Amino acid sequence: MKARFTLMTAGFLIMYLLPVTTQGRTSEEEKQKLDQDPTKVITRFGLSYSDSLSVSASFAFDPVRKINIRLDEDLDEWRLGGSWLFNFGIVNVNFGRNEFDHGGSQNNYSIGTFMPLSKFGISPWGVQLFPAAGYTYNDGDIPCDTDTDAACRDLEPQVDDRFALVANESHSGYLGVFSLKRISEHWTAMTILNGSIGTNDYSGYFVGAGMACQLTGRQSLRLMTGYIDNTYGSEAKLIVGYSYQFN
Repeated sequence: MKARFTLMTAGFLIMYLLPVTTQGRTSEEEKQKLDQDPTKVITRFGLSYSDSLSVSASFAFDPVRKINIRLDEDLDEWRLGGSWLFNFGIVNVNFGRNEFDHGGSQNNYSIGTFMPLSKFGISPWGVQLFPAAGYTYNDGDIPCDTDTDAACRDLEPQVDDRFALVANESHSGYLGVFSLKRISEHWTAMTILNGSIGTNDYSGYFVGAGMACQLTGRQSLRLMTGYIDNTYGSEAKLIVGYSYQFN
């Protein structure tokens, strides 16, 4: 795992230490994008609530590079990453941790991209589509029910006197699509679908949908529901969020 972490860190640093050679984009171009556009490179601050309060922030170094951070109030779940905007789309490098019921946990290190199909003139019925693809390395603990799962009946329970935690790691690839549809001057509909498959029988998916309201030129609210289910566990969430952009 240390070698993979080192490689991901090296890739992250290279992205930010290399000189900017991508075709320049002005801050005005970024302002024209919808606030929820995953290729938008701006500085912003956000708060959201699901099971707990989360703080998120993006810090733009220039028109093509930014750092992204998200922290839950108890620090059990977090994400740190960086983004680089190219002509074909945006490349993201992320490190993060998720926690699930019965002690399940997932650490992930990923690199992937969003590609706006509108650049190719593809926006069916005014829907902006952003196909996503990438690679993820996962490690963590999978909860195994010692009462019902024959594979772990001989293990000693560690959680709730019933679930044993089994260490697991995998390499996986993912494909998905994120969509935006402007309903009115202030309202935008959002959907997301993502599926992944990998080594050691790893598989998973995430689905979500919601609405965003543009309060002002800098402030927005969003309400989103989502469900994640993978080898490490499953979780349903209803998320209420607020964000403020600085540039």
